[in-house]
Amino acid sequence: MLTAKSHHQQRHFFVRFASSPGSLQNTDFNSSTTPDSSLRLCSFVLLGRFVAPLIPHSGSVSAFHRKLLDAENLTLQQQLRARLRFQRISNQGHNLIPFAKKDKQIESFPIQNKDLRMLFFSRFAVLLSTVLSILAEPIATEQVEVMLEKIRKKQELPALGAITIVDGEIKAMGAVGLRKFGGHEEVTIDDKWHIGSCTKSMTATLAATFVEEGKLKWETTIDEILRHKIKMRAEYQKVTLKMLLTNRSGIPGAPSATAWTEAWQNSGKRKIAKRRQHYVEQLLEVKPEFDPGTHYAYSNSGFIVAGALLEAISGKSWEELMQERIFKPLEMNSAGFGGAASPRKEDQPWGHHTKTQPQQPGPGDDNPDILGPAGTVHCSLPDLARYVRMHAIHEIGPVLKKQESFVHLQTIAEGNEHYACGWISLERPWAQGPALYHNGSNTMNYCVIWIAPKRQFAAIAVCNLDDESVAKACDAVVGSLIETFLTKK
Repeated sequence: MLTAKSHHQQRHFFVRFASSPGSLQNTDFNSSTTPDSSLRLCSFVLLGRFVAPLIPHSGSVSAFHRKLLDAENLTLQQQLRARLRFQRISNQGHNLIPFAKKDKQIESFPIQNKDLRMLFFSRFAVLLSTVLSILAEPIATEQVEVMLEKIRKKQELPALGAITIVDGEIKAMGAVGLRKFGGHEEVTIDDKWHIGSCTKSMTATLAATFVEEGKLKWETTIDEILRHKIKMRAEYQKVTLKMLLTNRSGIPGAPSATAWTEAWQNSGKRKIAKRRQHYVEQLLEVKPEFDPGTHYAYSNSGFIVAGALLEAISGKSWEELMQERIFKPLEMNSAGFGGAASPRKEDQPWGHHTKTQPQQPGPGDDNPDILGPAGTVHCSLPDLARYVRMHAIHEIGPVLKKQESFVHLQTIAEGNEHYACGWISLERPWAQGPALYHNGSNTMNYCVIWIAPKRQFAAIAVCNLDDESVAKACDAVVGSLIETFLTKK
C-alpha cells in the first residue's frame, strides 16, 4: 500500500509498494523480491511512465520538533482560560451521530472518481487490473482533498484532515488548509494532529495489556494498588479499574482550584508520574459525585487515576508505557504528547481559540501534562489509522494478544447506555451492528473517530480548531467517507 508521504514518492510511486496487501509499511525492492512481485513491478513501471504525472501532490514530510512546556510563565489570564477549557472538556458530550435521527441535515460531498477511472480504463485497461489496488490510494487522496476543501471553505476553518479505512486497509486520506490562520505553511497528512479525548481508548487499551499479562484485573481496586502511596476517601477504596475506564467511578470530572493551579504551574517539570500521583491524591480527597459504580458521568479524572494505577504497578510513567506498549509496536513514530508545534514556528498545526485567533506554541497550547491519560496525544493521520485499524479488525498482534480484550474494550459497560472502555458504542445500519465512536478536544483542536468493526471500516476527521462549526464540518466529512466508501460499495 502506498502512503502519501511526499511529492517525490507519489510521482515515482511505481518503484515502491507494500509487499503484502495487509501491510501499512513501504517496502523497497531488492534481490529477495519474489517472481510474483517482480511481474507486478514490471507492469507497474510501464504504467507509471504514463500515469505518474497524474498522481496528485499532497504535501511533503515536515521536520518534526518537540518543544518543552514551561507552565511557570503562564499568566493569570491563561490559567483562568485553561480552567474554563477543562470545564468544557469535562462536559464534552457525544454530539456527532452520523446517520442517526438527523441524517438529512448532514450535508456531505460524495467523492467522484468517474472521470479518472474512465481515463485509466480506456488507455491502460490490461495493466490497470494488475495494479488497481496500488493506484487506488493516490487517486482517492486527491478526491478526498477536494471534498475536504469544500467543507473547510464552507465552515471557514483553518485546516481539515481525514483518513478512512476500508476492508481493514487505508483507502484514502487528505489534509487541506493552513497550520496557522494568517500563516503560509499548508498542513499535511503527516503533521502531528492533536486528538484530545480520543486518547482515552488508548489508555484503556494500555490497561488491557496489563490485564492480559496477569498484572492487573478489570476488578482490581484503587485501594489494592495505591493504599500505601496516597490518602483517599473511604468511598473510593472500592473503585475498580473498569469503573475508572467506563466513567462509573464517581470521581468529580473537574479538580479543585488548588489542584488545577498546581497542575499548570508544574506542567513540563520532571518526575511526571510523581506529579500525577499527587494530583490523583487531590482528586480522591474530594467527595464523590455519586456512590461509585451506581451511575455514569463522563470524567477525565477517572482516566487520570487509571493511568496512575498503571504507573504504580510498572514503575514507569504513563508516557513511557504508551511509547513502549502502543506506539512502538504499531510503528506510530510520530506519536507524542501535548502541543507539537515549536515556539514561533509553523512546523506543525497550531491550535485555534477562534477561526482567526491561533494559539502561540508553548505554555498554554495544551492542557497540563498530568492529564495525559485523558487526552494529550498527538500523531499523524497515518499513525492514528494504524491504531484505529487495530480496533477495526480486532488485530491480534504486537499490542493485544487476546480476542477477549477487544470484546471487553468495545462492549458497553453494565449500567451504561453507550459507554464502553474509552469508546462509545452506537447501533448504526451502515455499520451492520455496533459502531464505535469518540471525539476529542483540548478546545483548540478537534478529532473524531468512527469505527464499524463488523465491516472493518473506520473514518477519522481532524481540525486545528474547536468551535460550533467544527462538529458540523467533521459530520460532513465522516458522512461523505461513509457514503463514498461504504454505503455505495
